[in-house]
Amino acid sequence: MLPIMIVMAIESEEDYSFVEKLYDQYEKHMYVIAFSILHHRQDSEDCVHEAVLTIVNCLDSFKHLDEERKLKHLILIATKNKAIDLYRRKKRQLEVEASMAMEIDEGLLASDVADEESDVVRMVINEENQRLVATLVRELDDIYRDVILLKFEQEMTTKEIAKFLNITDDLVRMRYMRARRLLIEMGGEALYEASKT
Repeated sequence: MLPIMIVMAIESEEDYSFVEKLYDQYEKHMYVIAFSILHHRQDSEDCVHEAVLTIVNCLDSFKHLDEERKLKHLILIATKNKAIDLYRRKKRQLEVEASMAMEIDEGLLASDVADEESDVVRMVINEENQRLVATLVRELDDIYRDVILLKFEQEMTTKEIAKFLNITDDLVRMRYMRARRLLIEMGGEALYEASKT
């Protein structure tokens, strides 16, 4: 059975039947290709769904293929490309997180230790806030974490993030707003209270 996000992207009953047949016939092959690149069950399933969405967006090209072999080959190429894209996104994300952790560590080492008690207290609160933010951001789903890291670590604009992630500006803004809301729900209130002291 087709996932709901794919069903919503299909415009006609005829297209639905065609995509459902492809999905039933090739889903396992697509998963094997994705898993051979990603080595992660959930990522591989997501990759298959993204590949099917790509097929839905280019449905006319697939419907006109007269040979089963050509159709299968094109489907597996779409899956392989999506898996490679996802692999690269995950790799960049890990590099950004590692860079962020190193910058925080370097910033703490480079900061001068003040003699006055209030400066020491402020520094401890700031360090705790940085750890809390880093922890909360790591707990976000990938789609939200990517937007937050690109916005604040890479200092990208909404348009640049949209282009980088191949999504719309509105979707970037929506994910950013949801990420902020999730961070507050996950413990961001503690940051707010700490910043007032």
